[in-house]
Amino acid sequence: MYLRPIQTATAATQQIIASPRVGLTLKVPSVDRERFLFRAYRFTPKNYYPSKMKMMIVLVLAAEKYFHDKQGTLTSHANYLSHETNSRLSTVKSNLNDLQNGYDTDTSKKSSPLVDYYKKSFSASDLARAYGIWLRQYRST
Repeated sequence: MYLRPIQTATAATQQIIASPRVGLTLKVPSVDRERFLFRAYRFTPKNYYPSKMKMMIVLVLAAEKYFHDKQGTLTSHANYLSHETNSRLSTVKSNLNDLQNGYDTDTSKKSSPLVDYYKKSFSASDLARAYGIWLRQYRST
């Protein structure tokens, strides 16, 4: 298998979403792993939301809008994201609330920001909260 460039009319205008890989964990504890856990390792076309990645893409889009607009909260964009990704509003709100809770978590007294997630399988709620903590601690501007 190999990659080769092609010429199409839509290739130049296709928007790409960069999101973290799905399935990465902190089962092997390390601060170095924390720093890279939610970095953008997966790239998908903007209007493609596979079910395995959909929640993570919603969280990434919420963070993008929040940091771009520089107003409101991470949860402010629930209606837009629900419509944009064709997701249930209640699910999006729940995920964004967990994301906001993680972002607002004070980790200053912990040995590392994501220590609570070491050696743990992530539930959907854990994933959103951990991503919120990661955004506050490790997101590059």
